[in-house]
Amino acid sequence: MKNAIEEYKSKYSDNNAKNYYDACVNLMDDDLREELHSKLAPCTDELFLERYCDEHLKKFGQEFIVN
Repeated sequence: MKNAIEEYKSKYSDNNAKNYYDACVNLMDDDLREELHSKLAPCTDELFLERYCDEHLKKFGQEFIVN
C-alpha cells in the first residue's frame, strides 16, 4: 500500500491530485495540520503533504495512509 505522498504523486499526472489532496486534508489530524499550516503557508500542496506525512510518522509512529 502506498503512503499518502506516493499516492498523491501517482495521481499528479492525471489531474486527480487536487481531489486526492483535499481528501487527505479532511483526514489529517486537526492540531498537526494547523501547526504545519502556520509554519509553512504559503506552500505547494505537495510540500505540505510531504511535511505532514513526516510529522504524522513522528507523532503517531505510523505512516499517513488514505485508503
